[in-house]
Amino acid sequence: MRKYIYALAVLFILTSFSYALNKVYVSDMRIGEASDAEDSVAVYLNIGNPGEGNAKLVKVTSVMADKAVIYVPKPGGKGEVVEADSLSIPAGGSVALKPGGPYILLEGLKASVADIDGIELFLKFENARNIIVTVPTRDLSKEKSPFDN
Repeated sequence: MRKYIYALAVLFILTSFSYALNKVYVSDMRIGEASDAEDSVAVYLNIGNPGEGNAKLVKVTSVMADKAVIYVPKPGGKGEVVEADSLSIPAGGSVALKPGGPYILLEGLKASVADIDGIELFLKFENARNIIVTVPTRDLSKEKSPFDN
C-alpha cells in the first residue's frame, strides 16, 4: 500500500511542475505569398504569453517542410533579417510574427501550398507548454460556402 501512496505522491509532484509552465497561445495565423516555383513560404502569427514568466520559442518543426527557421530583423539592418536560435515572448505580452518583423520560414516544402488546406507546425518553447497549430494556406473568408446562393 505504501508503494502506491509514494507513486501517487511522485505523480502529483511531477504533474504540478507541468502546470507551472506558462500557457502561451497562438492567433492570427497565415502564410505569405508563395509562387508555384518556390519550395519555401513565410509563416506569420501572433504568440501571446499571459503568464507571469517570460517564454522562449526555441524550435519550430513541420512534417510538411524539411526545415523551419526563425528569422528576426537585423539590428540596424534596414530591412535585413538574420537567423535566430530563439524568440522571446515577454510575460504578460505578445510578439507578432509579420512581414518586416520576425517570422518563420518553412524551407523544402513537401507539397505545393495550393494543394493543401493547412500546414501543421510544432512550436517548442522554454518555460512554456509546447503547441501544435495548423496554419491555413488560403483565406477561407473569401471562399464561397455551399450555403451561399
